[in-house]
This record gives sequence, structure tokens and C-alpha cells, in this order.
Amino acid sequence: MGLIENCTLADLYEAVSNNKKVPGACCLLKKYFVQRALSESGGNQSAAVVLLGIDRKTLRRIYKEHVGSCDEK
Repeated sequence: MGLIENCTLADLYEAVSNNKKVPGACCLLKKYFVQRALSESGGNQSAAVVLLGIDRKTLRRIYKEHVGSCDEK
């Protein structure tokens, strides 16, 4: 498995299944779920936060920190 930018959810699942640590996994998961919720809601943030069970402020923070870039900090 390469850098986290090249890591897919399948790679992450395989690594976790084999008890391996995956640097940046949390970032990858946050990015995936925020993008999916926004996609499923047609870009509607109010609907996306309902799907995710978070508030809009949290959605904006996650989007700003993780969706724009998932570089390790």
C-alpha cells in the first residue's frame, strides 16, 4: 500500500483486517463519508448533516480540514 492519497477504502479494510496501522486512515474515512453525504444530498449541507448525524459547523470544519486535502499534518 502506498501513501494515504493512493489508499482506497478496500486497501484500508484489508490493512485493518490484518491488524496493520494505516497513517491517515481517519482523514480518509472523514473525507469519504463527507463526500458521500454531500453527493447523496445533491450538495445540500442541511441534508448531509442529517445523514452524518453532525451539525453544519462540524461539517464545514471536516470539509475544510480533510476534503480539500488529506495530507498528513
